[in-house]
Amino acid sequence: MSKHPRIARAAASTASLIWFFAVTSGCDKPAAAPAMAPPPFEVDVQRVESRDLDWAPTYLAQTSASRAVELRARVQGVIVERLFTEGRQVREGDVLFRIDPRPYQATLDAAKARVEEARARLAETDRAVARKRQLVESEAVARKELDDALTAQSLAAAQLARSEAELSQAALNLEYTTITAPFSGRIGKTFVEPGSMVDSGSNSLLVELSRIDPLYVSFHVSEREILETQAALESGALSLEDDIEHLRIAIELIDGKPYAHEGTINFRSVDIDPATGTAEVRAVVPNPDELLKPGQFVRARGLGWTRKSALAVPQRAVMLNGATAMVYVVGQDDTVEARPVTVARWQANEWLVQSGLASGERVIVDGLMKIRPGGKVKPVEKAE
Repeated sequence: MSKHPRIARAAASTASLIWFFAVTSGCDKPAAAPAMAPPPFEVDVQRVESRDLDWAPTYLAQTSASRAVELRARVQGVIVERLFTEGRQVREGDVLFRIDPRPYQATLDAAKARVEEARARLAETDRAVARKRQLVESEAVARKELDDALTAQSLAAAQLARSEAELSQAALNLEYTTITAPFSGRIGKTFVEPGSMVDSGSNSLLVELSRIDPLYVSFHVSEREILETQAALESGALSLEDDIEHLRIAIELIDGKPYAHEGTINFRSVDIDPATGTAEVRAVVPNPDELLKPGQFVRARGLGWTRKSALAVPQRAVMLNGATAMVYVVGQDDTVEARPVTVARWQANEWLVQSGLASGERVIVDGLMKIRPGGKVKPVEKAE
């Protein structure tokens, strides 16, 4: 039992030492330093300067043949020959189909015979009139006999004219049994084969022929853009290198590759489509290698336009929310301001700004996720 008090005193003494060192250690620890404000975020800015801007409005467009026809039968008969390969190039005047000509040749021969018969009858009446005229002059016959002869002569002349018209029609029908290409172009897929019966009615379609060099490229321009363009031209904010009746366009394929040949506007619709609020514009484009096909979608870019004293900002600097647009501007004290702007349309990688910005202002183009309106930033100016 004598050991227990000593053990208790030793434990108490150890606890006192631990408390002493804990207290003295806490007194020696320095006080925590106040939190430091983080430095301003570094952002890339671009100074907006007004400049003359080459303006190339771009539209989604579609190609079409510059000339396309449906070749149809004009007489009834059986197709006896097809003389082309589908999808190939044909020349003007090339024979494409032949309809059995024998019935029409027979009709032509009969018409020729009727013409000869009518000529002979007319010659006979001519001689009769001459005889009657002499007899009337000698008072050997009555005047009525001459009048009857003249009537017969007129009827014979009319019959000859009718026979000659029938001969012309028979010759034309025989000619229609040979179907030729009315112009050089690319022949399509045939709708009939040899042995098929065709006529000049609902069963007349034979094949389609298209001229694709040159080719047409058509696109639509909104009524609003037409009015804005007219106003900009009148005010001098927009200038045009060429005459408006000879506008040029560049073609870009749907994969982004440029097309080698420029086109020229050859048609502008005078009407606005009430269903779409747009007007059609069409250009004619050389297509010597037939790289472009009818029905193909391309992009058409206007050439020769210049925006005077225009303000443009990179697309990545503009935030769109429905019909509204906004950019972040860095003020003189490096404070961020959210600025609503009005943008027109974009080309390449820039938006054209119509209002909301002034020349010389700094627009944030990179680091947008790190900023907030009213905050300080460290702007790093980037060249355009």
